[in-house]
Amino acid sequence: MKRLRYENGDIDATDIKLLDVLVADARTSIAELGRVVGLSPPSVSERIKRLEEAGVIEGYTVKINPKALGLPFAVWLRIRPIPG
Repeated sequence: MKRLRYENGDIDATDIKLLDVLVADARTSIAELGRVVGLSPPSVSERIKRLEEAGVIEGYTVKINPKALGLPFAVWLRIRPIPG
């Protein structure tokens, strides 16, 4: 597999697999991530830390089902003022 470049290094096939698993379930444990990609938990932690510091992983979110709360729909609005 061809490596992808980002500002602070390369993203390899293992990083892509970690990202795939985290996109599917951001609550996946470090131990489970290690089992999936065949690395030790400390190695997985280091890779995730590197991806976070590089801005590849920007954060972790929660997806809420508005119908489960008795709402027909939900709107989440985030306003970011423009400087100047």
